[in-house]
Amino acid sequence: MSKSQSFTGIPESYRRNVVLKTILVFIGGIILTTVVLYMAVRQPIGPTYGEGFRMLAQLQQDIFYKAAIIYAITVFVIVCSIIFLTLIYSHRVAGPVYRLTVFARTLCSGDFSSKAHIRQKDVIHPLADEMNNMVFEYRQSFNTIQEEISTLEQYAERLDEKQDNEEVWMGIEEKAGKITAELERYKI
Repeated sequence: MSKSQSFTGIPESYRRNVVLKTILVFIGGIILTTVVLYMAVRQPIGPTYGEGFRMLAQLQQDIFYKAAIIYAITVFVIVCSIIFLTLIYSHRVAGPVYRLTVFARTLCSGDFSSKAHIRQKDVIHPLADEMNNMVFEYRQSFNTIQEEISTLEQYAERLDEKQDNEEVWMGIEEKAGKITAELERYKI
């Protein structure tokens, strides 16, 4: 992600996937119920009128019980599917948030050598990328400051030896200016 782009939060595709999969589970339940009910109704009616009414009454009772069982199973499958989908998608949010929290604690302790490791499919992957970029920038600034301080120490040794003081003081001012400019990047 470039510096001009900003963190947009949860991607739209994540929300679409959750809604789409939930709708597919509901549609699957309806199709399953329809097929089972259709198969239950496909019984031939008896040869006589009275026998047909008895069979229809029995069929009505059978359909009611079968429909109740099918609806109960369908509701159970839908609820289990929604719970499963919720666990999967929350895992893609909660796990990375925990890992980023641990990473932030590592940074607070002063260890800038680590990186945030988040799976590509995780929702907050862009945030992890930005945190890794931030750590990279801090590491570069820190290295630049260390190099400038090392150069300042060399100038200080030359001052002790009383060699070419004018050039040494100009070098010290230049290096101090670079350190100050580097530190001013961070508004603390």
